[in-house]
Amino acid sequence: MAHLKVIAPPLPSPIISIQQFWHRRAQDVPSVLALRRLIAELFLGRDPSPTG
Repeated sequence: MAHLKVIAPPLPSPIISIQQFWHRRAQDVPSVLALRRLIAELFLGRDPSPTG
């Protein structure tokens, strides 16, 4: 619909590390735990690095 085209970047892409950080006060807050779990499920096992 948007007429987008996927192309290789002109420069090498760096390795991207995905990590979660939170304040220790929020360690056991149920809503924060739920959000952290959701984010982990979305990104766990999905390497954002280029496949070469």
